[in-house]
Amino acid sequence: MITVAAVIFAVALLPLVSSGLTLLKLIGCGLALAVLVDATVVRGVLVPAFMQLTGHANWWAPRRLSALHRRVGPDRRDHPAHPAAHAELPAARDRAPAPVPEKQPGGPRARGSHDGGPSAVYTDS
Repeated sequence: MITVAAVIFAVALLPLVSSGLTLLKLIGCGLALAVLVDATVVRGVLVPAFMQLTGHANWWAPRRLSALHRRVGPDRRDHPAHPAAHAELPAARDRAPAPVPEKQPGGPRARGSHDGGPSAVYTDS
């Protein structure tokens, strides 16, 4: 996904290369090349290689941040201390579809009416 965004951005910068001004040619070509190199070489090769070399140290966090993440982090529901936290919730496939409300007689509601009560919006008649 990042590479696709980089290609789109680089293609958007390429019209600058056909400019009559040398500075715009340089900026367009330089930025397009920089974005493509970043998306392919840096994010596709160097970052995964560095993460492989550093191993578990990639996920190091300060003690307080680690404790906070254990308490309210995104994987809290999968934590072994809470195995049945969501067991009582019904699955979506087990529920009947919600009823569709019927249309109210009288056509569309007046502009500004929010809950069927009197409207405070005045219209030009």
